[in-house]
Amino acid sequence: MIPITIEGDAPPGEVMAAFAAEGMDEFMHEQDFSSPWPTLQSMIDANKRLVVFMDDGASTDPYPKIHDMYNFIYDTDYDHQNPSTFDCEKFRGNHTGGTLFTLNHFITDITPQQDDAAIINDVSFLLPRARSCWAYNNHIPNFVMIDFFNTSDPLRSIDSLNLNGL
Repeated sequence: MIPITIEGDAPPGEVMAAFAAEGMDEFMHEQDFSSPWPTLQSMIDANKRLVVFMDDGASTDPYPKIHDMYNFIYDTDYDHQNPSTFDCEKFRGNHTGGTLFTLNHFITDITPQQDDAAIINDVSFLLPRARSCWAYNNHIPNFVMIDFFNTSDPLRSIDSLNLNGL
């Protein structure tokens, strides 16, 4: 499954036209807000492996395969200058009906810093935070946003969450 988030103010009609022009629209999943998300396996079986979100609040009503991100997703704050300010509070999105949870886990600086990522991407830091936020929000993080995925093996933490739920 490939989630894509389009940030900025791209017109939804132009986004949909671009996917259609490349034949990708046939792979796009259409999620009704009032229905539970299907399992990954059922999406794979239906060959609907692409989920597209837009974050700018533009009306996506005429384009049901493009989802208004913050109707479906809530996230944690992304503005942290050091690890001591990380928390699990809900920041943006539909706090009551959002069915997907994004854990923002990076240091905000003028540019991303690999030295910071080396500390916070380590399993000894990332996994306890992810577990803590899971407990706090009663929801496993569906998306974990990090900088430098190849620094300190953050995928080990993600694998642990996905495979063991621990």
